[in-house]
Amino acid sequence: MQNAFWKIVVILAVFGGCLWAVNPPEDRIRLGRDLSGGVSLTYSVRMPDDADRASLLDQTIRVLSERVNPQGVLDIAMTPLGTDRIEIVMPLPNEEVKALGEVFQSKLDTFVEATEIKRSALERALDDGTALERFGGGSERGPLVADLQAAWDTAHTLRANLAEAQASSDVAAVNDARQAIADAAVEAESLQEELLSLSLDRSRVVRVLELPDTHEVQRGEDGEIVVGPDGRAVLKASPREVAIEQLGFEFPTTKEGLGDVTEAWTAYQSRRTGLDDPKDLMRLLQGAGVLDFHIAVTPGGGEGVDVEGLRAQLAEVGPDNTDSVLARWFPIHDLQQWVDSPEALAQLEADPITYFAGPYDLVAAERDGQYYVLLYTQPGKAMTHRNDSSWSVEGTGRTVDTVGRPAVRFRLDASGGSLMSRISQPHIGEPMAIVLDGKVYSAPTLQGAISSNGTISGSFSPEELEYLLRVLAAGSLEARLSPEPIAVSVLGPSIGADNLTRGLEAFLWAVLVVGVFMLVWYLLAGMVADAALIFNGVIIFGVMAMMQGTFTLPGLAGVVLTMGMAVDANVLIYERIREELEHGARDLREAVRLRSGIRHHSRCQHHQPHRVRRAVAHGADD
Repeated sequence: MQNAFWKIVVILAVFGGCLWAVNPPEDRIRLGRDLSGGVSLTYSVRMPDDADRASLLDQTIRVLSERVNPQGVLDIAMTPLGTDRIEIVMPLPNEEVKALGEVFQSKLDTFVEATEIKRSALERALDDGTALERFGGGSERGPLVADLQAAWDTAHTLRANLAEAQASSDVAAVNDARQAIADAAVEAESLQEELLSLSLDRSRVVRVLELPDTHEVQRGEDGEIVVGPDGRAVLKASPREVAIEQLGFEFPTTKEGLGDVTEAWTAYQSRRTGLDDPKDLMRLLQGAGVLDFHIAVTPGGGEGVDVEGLRAQLAEVGPDNTDSVLARWFPIHDLQQWVDSPEALAQLEADPITYFAGPYDLVAAERDGQYYVLLYTQPGKAMTHRNDSSWSVEGTGRTVDTVGRPAVRFRLDASGGSLMSRISQPHIGEPMAIVLDGKVYSAPTLQGAISSNGTISGSFSPEELEYLLRVLAAGSLEARLSPEPIAVSVLGPSIGADNLTRGLEAFLWAVLVVGVFMLVWYLLAGMVADAALIFNGVIIFGVMAMMQGTFTLPGLAGVVLTMGMAVDANVLIYERIREELEHGARDLREAVRLRSGIRHHSRCQHHQPHRVRRAVAHGADD
């Protein structure tokens, strides 16, 4: 019993930590596909014969994970199968998640409907003279509503003048009045259509809610962290908060509804562990790893591109609805790759147009917390998989440039080399953007014409170098990953719930039977064994929760087996102690001491009969 106090303290500390780790169980204990329901997709990966298959599979999994689960919040597991296959497992939403999703969709539908401007309601408000109050008060569209109301009132007044002119039989006055009415009607109709097009788009709300809700510290002009009156660092509003505030300003009558939608979205996302439908996962995987190259529009050289007009359209209708056939906006994947200090990030956020026009020579803009750059899409200035012949990146690696700095080399196939030569030759000295899955990862300046082999050089840190290597290596992913899964296995939530219920019942019955047996057969000693059994179970579940392990049906069977084995040692010890009591030990303490003595001498006297070993334990003569 030496150091018994500290041993008890350690046991209680471990037990308390595991109990904390497992609480609440529904959030901390992760269930496998056979218990919660889920889908398993198996894809084949085509690789060259001389490729390092294990390394290529790991690289493919890493790229797919960044595409499908960039924030790491979804419970989507990707594991290699053999040397040329990948299994992707995703849990299906349970009834609670489905209910939260339905609540969110209902609130979103209500909110979007409330922001929609119906033509009939608008015309009634214009007739009543209340359009500005109902549809434009305190918002950015207020001036447009005011102009529409004025044009509408003018047209109404002109119609009254026409009636007076017709009554006076003045033909010239009638013609002038009709022309004025036509002009006013055209202007009012144009303003009305423009206003109706400003109804809030459903996809914009979802895009705003998907923005990160992370806060960064605010820094002053000297780069020092700004500290508030309470002594804590002042935090800047998150991109989501900024975008939500902008929506509230544009649609002031819907601020309360927007808060309800945000609250429903947060509740839904907090319980969501996967995508809502396996088809969503398949679509994401089909679009993964598509690498494109685009010549960038420069601030001083947008050939045939109305830069300011496209900026205005981006703000009004979003990046996918602009009317240019020559260029369009592409979102930037990671801002951290474009800044080298917190001060630079602050400059970028304060004025992205000036920041990207400086050292990068790019045309940039911002909308709803997302930053975009303008890239050409016309043939001869873009090399894509959609409009050109099939091509791929055959290899990437590290190298050094002409002055000895680290650089990235890449090799294209014959088709890709021919296309690259055609777009790079006329645009030497201009930035060429590397676009993966529709997002801009980098935009190095072309130092010379590129054919099948190219080098990207610059002042790269090791992290930036690895980043570019990973992006370019993903360019051949489209040619390697099978377009459709070769095997799909779906286990419905109801079957998984039944497995979980039956598994838990078996587990509880096993623990209960073992516990009752120990208590009835060994009384007080059985209570000690039962307590140890409870501690053992809590520690198992606590450790699994801390390491984010996943419980499966075989795993539960393993826990039950562990419980049985845990009391097996107690049975052996208790039976030996009971034997000592039956052979003359005066009390439990002496029986334990005798039991310890027998164990101590058993190594050297295991060949002696039991009677002799007991005599040695008592110190008696033969």
